[in-house]
Amino acid sequence: MSTYFGPQQADDPAGPQRCGEAPDDFRALFLGEPGESEEQRAVREQAAHDVLADLLEAGRHGPVDWLDALYAAHLLCIADLRKRAIGGELRAGGVGEAA
Repeated sequence: MSTYFGPQQADDPAGPQRCGEAPDDFRALFLGEPGESEEQRAVREQAAHDVLADLLEAGRHGPVDWLDALYAAHLLCIADLRKRAIGGELRAGGVGEAA
């Protein structure tokens, strides 16, 4: 079992990050990258959901893991809103349109 300080593995040879700083690849896993294909997006989204499930399970045993899971869930919500906005759902009579 590994020990983590936020998203940073404690025994990472790259050294510790500042508290509260998530690595870019963690955010990219949940938010995506510009220009990714539909297949890449589907694989990334499945991996993100798997990571979130693992974090939620680990969060049952410690507050740091729980905060990581909360952050990951927040990123997934942002990604969903972005996807809906880009797909036109928010602009075409969805949640974001004024009456």
